[in-house]
Amino acid sequence: MIATHLSPTSTPKPAFLSSGFHSHLHPHLSLPRRHRRLHLPRPVSAPAAAPPDLLASVESVASAASVLAAIVLVHESGHFLAAVSRGIHVSQFSIGFGPALARFRSGPVEYALRAVPLGGYVGFPDDDPESGFAPDDPDLLRNRPVPDRLLVVSAGVAANLVFAFLILYAQALTVGVPVQAQLPGVLVPEVLPGSAAARGGLLAGDIILAVPGTAPDPSVPVLVDLIKASPSKKVPITVSRSVPGAADRESVELTLVPDTSIDGYGRIGVQLSPNFQVTRVRPQNLADATVLAVREFTLLTGTVFDGLRQTFLNFSQTAEKVSGPVAIIAVGAEVARSSADGLFQFAAVINLNLAAINLLPLPALDGGTLALILLEAARGGRKIPREVEQGIMSSGILVVLMIGMFLIVRDTLNLDFIKENLSFVKKKYRVLGEKYRVLGEAWLVFDPSPSPPSQQACERHRSTKVLESVSIITSAPWFPASNCTPTRHASASAINGDITAGNQLAVPFRKWPVPSRTTTPVAPSFNSIDGISDIVLKAKIKRSLHPNPAMLFWMKALCTD
Repeated sequence: MIATHLSPTSTPKPAFLSSGFHSHLHPHLSLPRRHRRLHLPRPVSAPAAAPPDLLASVESVASAASVLAAIVLVHESGHFLAAVSRGIHVSQFSIGFGPALARFRSGPVEYALRAVPLGGYVGFPDDDPESGFAPDDPDLLRNRPVPDRLLVVSAGVAANLVFAFLILYAQALTVGVPVQAQLPGVLVPEVLPGSAAARGGLLAGDIILAVPGTAPDPSVPVLVDLIKASPSKKVPITVSRSVPGAADRESVELTLVPDTSIDGYGRIGVQLSPNFQVTRVRPQNLADATVLAVREFTLLTGTVFDGLRQTFLNFSQTAEKVSGPVAIIAVGAEVARSSADGLFQFAAVINLNLAAINLLPLPALDGGTLALILLEAARGGRKIPREVEQGIMSSGILVVLMIGMFLIVRDTLNLDFIKENLSFVKKKYRVLGEKYRVLGEAWLVFDPSPSPPSQQACERHRSTKVLESVSIITSAPWFPASNCTPTRHASASAINGDITAGNQLAVPFRKWPVPSRTTTPVAPSFNSIDGISDIVLKAKIKRSLHPNPAMLFWMKALCTD
């Protein structure tokens, strides 16, 4: 759900983008399974032309971001135009929050594009003492009758609904509308390696046709509930499987034993989706296009609002699917790369999400403002005390901003190209959680889990010194050893050859003098070392020491008498 906020005062009231888009995708919208990998740049001696994949990625991200910005612009324009049409004073029109990247003034209104992409706002000079308007000016928003205020506050939602319909109408006229025909069974698009499904013989592309104890044609929710309720129990299934070189599919009987998750539910490690065939329908005339657009609009609206309802009814299970603008743009970029009609659907779904979330009666959202206006009407026109109203809205704004920033950080860390760079560390290492300072630089130390062999190796060689910190020496082919006990050194080689042979790593031990960069480099002799531990560590290079701040290196700690 995307949400923006209509500010009833001259002070910008934040809004946020928090989308349940992943859980509300219409089945017609086919997304690629994986994001394309984005690799960190390596040092090069001369500029090179950007690869086609990178250019395509930049273009698709720009397309998705433009769609998102246009949707927020439409929402705020609805508020703005409704206010202007009723002669209500408006002071600001802003897309985003925080510092202004660009601004200009036209008449009494300041227009701005701001740095934080968490929505937008329309500002009113109701509480601005420098506006020059008298507190009892009849054209201030707070002094207008209830119908006028309801019109202004609800106009943003109405604008998004109209925009969503126009997008679907344009899709029908240009590329056509996808129509799905439901087929028997449940499709298995993906099976995780090593999962219960893989061990039971289930393959990607299989169609689950029957499960004892369910209807002859099971649905995705029925199968999910059955699997969750069957941890460590045998679940017989009948699947339809394609045969290479054959036109017909074969029927296969399998038995799955779901694993038990941490929360006690069964899990088999598959992706399930309805089994359907999609065809594209193109209208013959404008009337046909209208019928197709109305049908698609009705279907998508029901899907989005039902997804919102499920989010609140099963929040503990669906909270992780709520995403911010980073995730929305990432998904939109994949959609833009996949198909033109997918981008139409993406824009329509985001519009409907924005409308749905803004109808919620929560502070800092349009629905919260509508609720306060309706409460005033129910009180016979007696206004809610200004201090109470501002307290409610301010608390809601703070919560919304915190949620929005959390979603941005979380979604950024969940981007595929970031997860890929950290996946090796996450799988094979645990972070000690301590920061060490060596030569004025802070480093994170990763140690093998569960029992660090460094301690064992040192004990075998009559030493109790434990590896404490990692420093980076880039100016010498070997670690400067004159300030440390001889032979206690570490050599290194880069994982992908991204560091020159002359750059090495140093491993100072507890209570040993920290080496100086000015010490004359001395190459230690490894011939006399009889005990080399199996320690493998990771160090992250800072930007000041290497052009690539995410470069990871191998190290071996040498532990002797």
